[in-house]
This record gives sequence, C-alpha cells and structure tokens, in this order.
Amino acid sequence: MEQLFLLVILTASEASGLSAAFVGTGTLAECEARGKAIRPILDGAKVDVKEFVCRPSSQRFQRFVHGAPADAPRHFYRLALTADGVSIARVDALEACRAAPQPTAAEPPGSRIYCASSSQPMLAAGEKG
Repeated sequence: MEQLFLLVILTASEASGLSAAFVGTGTLAECEARGKAIRPILDGAKVDVKEFVCRPSSQRFQRFVHGAPADAPRHFYRLALTADGVSIARVDALEACRAAPQPTAAEPPGSRIYCASSSQPMLAAGEKG
C-alpha cells in the first residue's frame, strides 16, 4: 500500500468530546503547507486543538466537508500517535476504546492513545475519497 502523509487534527469540545479530522497529502511538504493554512483558522476560532501533526500513513479518509449537518453519521477511531507515525483503527464505540488507554501489543510502545469521533469515514485500500 502506498505511504503518503496524513495531517491529523484532534480537537476537543465539551459538547462533542474529542473529534478527529484528516487531510491526506502526497508529501510531507504538502502536508505542512496545508497545516499552515488550516491552523490559523482554528486558532482564530479559539478551537481547543489537542494534536495537529503530519505523519506518514497509508490510511485514507473521505474528504473533510465543512458545515456537515449536526446529525451526520459519526465514525469512531482509536489513534496511536508516535513521533514518527500514526496508526488509526476503527472502533465500534468510544467507550470500549476509552477503557483501554494504554498502547496494545499491536501499537508502538510510548504511543499517545486517543479515542475520537469523526465525520470522515476511513476508505478501503484503493478507494478514492
């Protein structure tokens, strides 16, 4: 599977908990450029940003849609972030993810573990978003 770069944005709010947004890019430079365009918007809106990182990843997500309806379906993920990578797995419910806050045997030791919802579904290998 082709490895590209993924901008991972985790934000927190009292109303919705931890939310994830993903921006797929072809190179680290492109990922960082997209981040430089997005970050001032979040900071200006005083969004509580927990993580804002570019990491190599073969995982892909459907494009982010601004202004999605409040009742749009949510997708649940377990994210394991390290200094040089990210692993993202679908989970059925956030409660089960939160019950296991330590890295699993399949995740790198020292990973920062997050359980988040997103409006973006993960794409199957080869699927275009």
